[in-house]
Amino acid sequence: MWLLIILILLEPFELLMNKIILNREKIIYILIFLNPIYEIIFSFLYRQNIELPLNQFLRIGMFILFLCFVKSRKTINKVLRITVLFLGIWVVQILSGISEFTFSELVFFIKLIYATSLIYIFYDFLNNNIVSDEGLIKAMCYSTIIIIVSVCLSPFGLGYTSWDGTEYRNGYTGWFLFGNYLTVILLIVLGIMLSKKYIKYRWIYIFFVCVTLVLLGNKAGIVGIMVYFIAFAYEYLKKQKRTKRKILILLIVFFALICMTPYIYSYLRKFITNQIALFKLYGYDTDKIWGTNSITSFLLSNRNLQLYYIDKYYGNINLLLGHGYTNVINLLNKYSFKAIEMDLYALLYYTGIIPLIVWIYTYIRLLVKMRKETLLIKVTMFVLIAHSVMTGHVIFESMSIVYFAIIGAIILKNGDLIKSNIEGKNTL
Repeated sequence: MWLLIILILLEPFELLMNKIILNREKIIYILIFLNPIYEIIFSFLYRQNIELPLNQFLRIGMFILFLCFVKSRKTINKVLRITVLFLGIWVVQILSGISEFTFSELVFFIKLIYATSLIYIFYDFLNNNIVSDEGLIKAMCYSTIIIIVSVCLSPFGLGYTSWDGTEYRNGYTGWFLFGNYLTVILLIVLGIMLSKKYIKYRWIYIFFVCVTLVLLGNKAGIVGIMVYFIAFAYEYLKKQKRTKRKILILLIVFFALICMTPYIYSYLRKFITNQIALFKLYGYDTDKIWGTNSITSFLLSNRNLQLYYIDKYYGNINLLLGHGYTNVINLLNKYSFKAIEMDLYALLYYTGIIPLIVWIYTYIRLLVKMRKETLLIKVTMFVLIAHSVMTGHVIFESMSIVYFAIIGAIILKNGDLIKSNIEGKNTL
């Protein structure tokens, strides 16, 4: 009797799940599109002094739904192994007295599991034809329009500024808390859009992505734009077989730059002037390579000091288990830092060498798999890895890791297709 009642009650749920499964492709695209919205909600609550991690709860729900869509048992096992590995490290940290069973620690490890697993989940979707390369890229690009609009409206008083109260630093964060992870996301889509023609009015979109990167005011974004367009110009000219056409293109670019010179000069002058002013203000010493007020501190915006203070306090790194997430955060807060902003170092200091090896392996695997990709895709991945190593906000940002996982999954899938084609030819 009770069994019959339970079955009757569960039937509507089963129908709902069947509908979800049938529409999983659309649902995946919608969830990717909504990714920035989660962060906007959190940003709004945070600015109202309501520290409710609603964005994290929403992403956990999204992650669980993604797992329901996974077809391959191999992928599920891989996610389970990652989960057991990282939670196992946390348990050992607790037993060793390094960490405690706190909500912030739990959130950190969930975030790490989420970041490490997501690339394999998207790879599973692609490998089983649940989604397509084009669909994922379109969803990713359309979602960034939310970022572009919010940042571009900021100079008109409809968004927030970064570095409040700092005279020599200018930038806008739109409706978001920080600009660093926005820079990562926009660098991803800029590299892809320069390489692929997936959306209409591509060049208008690229223009506004570049404008947004400039408005964010981060050095990494401006350098990234320059690197991408050098790579794009090289790749484009290489494809042109006629010498006359190459010369014509170069002349057009040259005259366009001349026309833009006043604007370029004005911006670069302001940027360089501010950098020199910051150098003098904080008393950086060109004779010092490491430590406080060193040239490294200037180039990394004092991110190296995060490691300097940790090493000064602990003396030696605990290679096996790290120093614990909460311990490191509490220490850095004393020096006005919120976290370690260099991803690979963060892994080492928070959790020890094992998660670091996992992510180094991930990066190496991506670099190997993309050898047949276009130059711009290669440049994009190199830029992202460099950003992760030197300025962070790739692995430990729940928002930006979605976009990194998408391009990583596409590279892995394309690399496997090339390998299988080569093996197929060799067997004939």
